[in-house]
Amino acid sequence: MSFPDFQTSKRPRIDPYDDTVMDMDTAKSTPPAQDLAPFSNLLANKLKQRSQHALNDKKVKAYDFKLDSPGLAPDYERVACQQLEEAIHAILGNQPPSTNLEILYKYCENLCAHNKHEMLYNLAHSICQNSLQLMFVTLERHAHDKGEGMEGADFLNAIHGIWDTYCNQINQIRCILLYVDRSYRSIIDMGRELFAGYWRVSSPLRNKVIQSVLDMIHAERNGERSDTLLLKNTIHMLMDLHFYESDFEPQFLESTRLYYKAEGDRLIQEMHMSGYLNHVATRVHQESTVRLKLYLDKQSKNAITSIVEGNLFVDRVNEILAKSFAYFMDNKRVDDLSLLYRLLKKVNQTDRCGSVFIDYVKKKGSEILQNDGNSDNDVLPTLLAFMRKVDGIVGHSFEDDELFVVGSKDCYSYVINLRQNNTAVLLAQYIDTLVREDKLDDKSLDIFMTFFHLLQSKDTFELLYKQDLAKRLIMDVGSIKAEKAALARMKNDAGVAYTSKLEKMIRDIKASTELVDEYKSDLDYDHDVSMQLNMKILTYGFWPACPPMEMTLPQKFQRIQNDFEMFYIRKNPKRRLTWQNGLSVCEILANYPTGAQTITLTLAQTLILMLFNDPANEPLSFGQIAGATGFDELELRRTLKTLACGEHKILIKRPESAHVEPTDQFGYNANFQPTSQHLWMNTEKLKETIDNNAAVNQTVLINREQSLDAAIVRILKASEQLSHTALLGEVTKQVRFPLTTPEVKARIECLIEKEFIERTESGDYRYT
Repeated sequence: MSFPDFQTSKRPRIDPYDDTVMDMDTAKSTPPAQDLAPFSNLLANKLKQRSQHALNDKKVKAYDFKLDSPGLAPDYERVACQQLEEAIHAILGNQPPSTNLEILYKYCENLCAHNKHEMLYNLAHSICQNSLQLMFVTLERHAHDKGEGMEGADFLNAIHGIWDTYCNQINQIRCILLYVDRSYRSIIDMGRELFAGYWRVSSPLRNKVIQSVLDMIHAERNGERSDTLLLKNTIHMLMDLHFYESDFEPQFLESTRLYYKAEGDRLIQEMHMSGYLNHVATRVHQESTVRLKLYLDKQSKNAITSIVEGNLFVDRVNEILAKSFAYFMDNKRVDDLSLLYRLLKKVNQTDRCGSVFIDYVKKKGSEILQNDGNSDNDVLPTLLAFMRKVDGIVGHSFEDDELFVVGSKDCYSYVINLRQNNTAVLLAQYIDTLVREDKLDDKSLDIFMTFFHLLQSKDTFELLYKQDLAKRLIMDVGSIKAEKAALARMKNDAGVAYTSKLEKMIRDIKASTELVDEYKSDLDYDHDVSMQLNMKILTYGFWPACPPMEMTLPQKFQRIQNDFEMFYIRKNPKRRLTWQNGLSVCEILANYPTGAQTITLTLAQTLILMLFNDPANEPLSFGQIAGATGFDELELRRTLKTLACGEHKILIKRPESAHVEPTDQFGYNANFQPTSQHLWMNTEKLKETIDNNAAVNQTVLINREQSLDAAIVRILKASEQLSHTALLGEVTKQVRFPLTTPEVKARIECLIEKEFIERTESGDYRYT
């Protein structure tokens, strides 16, 4: 294409030089010549006039040095605009421009050099606007028309094709108008703003595109295959047009909320909780990771994750925990519990699970201690197995979270020290059974010490253990080595003072054995070889207190007691013996028609049976037996019941009944057939004697009151004056047993009445 009097291949010449020129040597003005050459020639001529260069230090200063660009040819602007307009129309019509692109670029460059940026920008803006107006009329018609198959993916494909083509057209226009894009305004932004403007006012088109996208996402959530690339392109178009946050995202989040609310309502009733939790984890991953990578904006991650977690999990936490937690814990579903914990931790709901965990451990632990179908000896091992299972779950599933670690320890302490659980009694029975059956090994000792360490009512356990230890030592049951092993472990945990009396009981048995051997070897006393004597010297204050039982001993028995008492007083002149006949045990040889039978009895049972050695005395009445033995009526009833109404009926009672009455008659049972070679008739009777004469609860109460009084006085004596709160805190630190605030207040009032302490005018307490 040719243009008149204009060569497009060369740049226009610079205007002739028309100003004065500075002399480099003299710095004086030189008048211009008549026929001035161009600036470049003038400069060359001036340099040629110098035959020799001179070096000097003078400086040349030039102010407002400017070169004026030449003006445009008369028709240049009109022709250039016409060519550019035709090229833009061709591009928007998907046709190649008729003019060379380099020429079009030069047109734009030259026009911009003469400040024609705004004119070119407005030209492109007007042409694009008209083109878009026609295009959107067609798009709106397709949006309203539902009978030509332009629905769903087809419609989105059409929209994406139009948008992609338009973007390519704008890029081509930008290449031609690059000078305008760089020096005035962005052509890309202009094209996007024009498209966004028509998109904004075209509600049917906008709503149909968004609804089509939501329908495809809904189908994908239901397991159907969707064109994720088409979704990505469409959503990115909305992002480029800045309609993602304002139009698409609110509707998308609302549809997501409704979808997962309905799904949660349905699945939580249909699915097992293990499967439901896995479904929640899968959905969260799909929405927060997979879908974002495929086509959603990353800024939507927090919102969509919160909606999915909220509707499927957070709003249903209580129902999920109620349905699943106990089942998971009972069946040790560690993986399900781990998934539950991670989901709860992700939404900051571990506190709700922690409260359910604590309630579960307390309930289960109390059920075990209250002996639901277990024998007494199995209760503590079962509870320990439960505790170890819980600890394993806390470490594996709950990742040793401090909330659950501390909660489990508090639960163990609560369960073991709950009064109605009687843990002290169960623990005493457990260790008593192990020692009696000689089954006390390191493993069983560890079980025992686990609960002993957590037990707060150690004073109650001490009295119970002392009773059982007394019975074992008196009846020579168990092993002294096992007794010492148990006491050594208790000493390490509770201190020397706690086991000092118990250790003294064992030392008494050892000293008694040595003393009896010395007595038997003493020739000053006449020993009856028909009787084997074994006596135990029990130090008063260390053993359970048992008042002496009044009874009339046979002459032979009385003589032996007198001889031993004289021997003991001679060895220990400052001591006095009190005979505990109620705790005495006898081993006799009974002769029956079927053969001899060894029977171990209490002394009271033995005295009664010895009355029936002479058949001429039978039958004996209740009164005759009472007169011969010296027993009171209550004690005689209990003893005769063990001989005539128990499992082994050594005596015959007339009339037969389950109880002993003062009118009953008793005789020798010649037809008695023992079930073993050695019968133990003393166990229950001796146990009853010790237990009935040691009121544990009353003793514990008195000891606690005395310890509490001493602690209060000791604290106030050291501090001189304390407030009620401070005193209560110090008392709680010092005592070793559980107590309540009303109990402390009651002892304070008692001490005030006894004038050990006084209350000041300010309400504090002071030692007097």
